[in-house]
Amino acid sequence: GRFDIDGCYKRLEAEGAFSAKARKAMKAIAQEVSAMIREKQLQPILRTSYYRCAFQLATSNDVRISLDTQMSLLNEFRGAGHPTEPWCHISSDLLSEDEVNRFPFAILEIKLQNVSETPLWLRQTLADVEAVQVHKFSKFQHGMAFLHPERVSILPHWHQDFLDWHRALQERNAALAGEAKRAVISREARLRRVSSTDDDDDLTVPRLKTALAPVGEGHQLKDMQNLDPKAVFANERTMLHYAEKGLYAGLTAVAFLHMTGIPRLLGGFLSVFTGFYLVWVLCSYYDRLNRILGRAAVAKDKTVLRLNLTEGPRVVLCLVGAVITCMLAKAAVGRMELESST
Repeated sequence: GRFDIDGCYKRLEAEGAFSAKARKAMKAIAQEVSAMIREKQLQPILRTSYYRCAFQLATSNDVRISLDTQMSLLNEFRGAGHPTEPWCHISSDLLSEDEVNRFPFAILEIKLQNVSETPLWLRQTLADVEAVQVHKFSKFQHGMAFLHPERVSILPHWHQDFLDWHRALQERNAALAGEAKRAVISREARLRRVSSTDDDDDLTVPRLKTALAPVGEGHQLKDMQNLDPKAVFANERTMLHYAEKGLYAGLTAVAFLHMTGIPRLLGGFLSVFTGFYLVWVLCSYYDRLNRILGRAAVAKDKTVLRLNLTEGPRVVLCLVGAVITCMLAKAAVGRMELESST
């Protein structure tokens, strides 16, 4: 909030930069942003640093490729704000583990225009370099998940793979440190031990849970939780739809139970049948919900994970048949009683 907005735009006016209308519009935005920073006490929280190499034809932007390497995410949050300059860490600062997160992968981003599907040459290239496609990957989201997890309500779907990797690194380092304390190991033996450990369990980069892309030339796709809320709501509607039929059958059973003789026995039978039916409805709901949650891998074969209740109409038909049978039986008993009385 200490930036001199008026002085800045006076210099722009003196230099003849932009039109008067453009300067006025930009100044209004700058003042609005500055006021928001002061009122809400906003401050930098995360800084991303990486080397970028970009590729694009000078005559076309149909294909744009960027490759980011050696990415580091730095925690720039200060509890008391940033009263002194500079506002960020500098190269001579010593950083603790909770102040920096170094990303072990390179990030390849490819933007295509005027194409309806990914070209064959690109799919083959992704397979050749063993690229892993990560849906909706975000540098900021990754940094917040590891440097400020308390501020993130929903962690990214790739977070667990990196968390497991960090824990494995800590366990291996602790094991190696424990060996060094217990015994003096020669440099050659120690190198052989570390080398064999790396061969058995390579911890250079996280082991991402991946699946083969359904449309491609062999490149991998990050396995993720891809939960569609509409599927969950549809499952709930289906449960209510089937439970409604059970409610009608239950009311019929209650009416029969208030009678005497054979109708009362029919009411008891129908009550038991309706109870089992409602239990089946509830079990089917949870079974379908588990299948919805379990089919989250983006590249799984969806043909073997049908979510419709194929046996549902048959069960409802049996319930309706039981109700009709009970009603016909009651009618027959009533007719027999009427005939016997006459």
